[in-house]
Amino acid sequence: MNSGQIYIVYVFLLSIAWFCLNKTFKFNNFVGGVLVGITASLRPPFVLLFIPFLISRRYSFLLGGLAGILFNLSLSFAVVDLFIWQKYLLAMFGMTGYINLSTFSPEQITIPRLDIVYPKVVEGFDFAIRNPLEAHLDNTSLYDVLNAIDIPNKRDILIAGFIITIVFFLLFSLKYLLKNRDLKSTFLFGVLICLICEFFIPVGRYSYYDVQMLLPLLILINQASVMKLISSRLIIFLLSGMLLGMGCFAWVPRFLFFSTYLITFYVFTSSLVFLKQEAKFETKSSQLSVAD
Repeated sequence: MNSGQIYIVYVFLLSIAWFCLNKTFKFNNFVGGVLVGITASLRPPFVLLFIPFLISRRYSFLLGGLAGILFNLSLSFAVVDLFIWQKYLLAMFGMTGYINLSTFSPEQITIPRLDIVYPKVVEGFDFAIRNPLEAHLDNTSLYDVLNAIDIPNKRDILIAGFIITIVFFLLFSLKYLLKNRDLKSTFLFGVLICLICEFFIPVGRYSYYDVQMLLPLLILINQASVMKLISSRLIIFLLSGMLLGMGCFAWVPRFLFFSTYLITFYVFTSSLVFLKQEAKFETKSSQLSVAD
């Protein structure tokens, strides 16, 4: 699987989870949680998606998430044994700089290569076809930004930034999300936490990660008033980011970098505005019900 294709799998699994949460069958919350749990076992940062569900006490969804994680981990152990997770954890901690891989033996950090000859075309995947934008792929992680301006203690700054971001999301959820009992808003908030906190991981984050932004965008379109979204001044950031992302202004230095941050700013701000408005609407509805 080429770089970036796995992110389509994440979006697909989360989209099916969203679909299940919108249905009314008996175990829809549990099934949605299972799918999110499977996604989290494939990409650990998605564990953060469970935070708003924990705050909202959505126990059925949380149990499903735990079941999904345990199922996928058990399946991986059954297929490839424990060694693949040892290699994975060493690779991740090595990439982020939290351990020094030079202190480990080559046998501990490498996977033995097998003499397998892969065909050039596999079930429609032609690996000879190159992405024309590949030469322009840009590292959009905050770690790269700190590297560019040569700030010391980069990892400590990222950890502090991550903690501050999580605290902000927790305070926001306690103030607004608890007033909104809609499971769809909780899911949107969870996805938002994952996608924003991903920027704080001290490894490369490239433009193909942005396919994940489709999910909160489509949820916003589905849940909010489309006319309000279009008439909002924030739409300028989304349109500018999309035009840059499509290569319409390839002469702009690091155009994909700016595209990512413009789209992210729109998704982040519009989602918070929508969730805040939904919470206020729920509060007014509750007050009117009590008055009646």
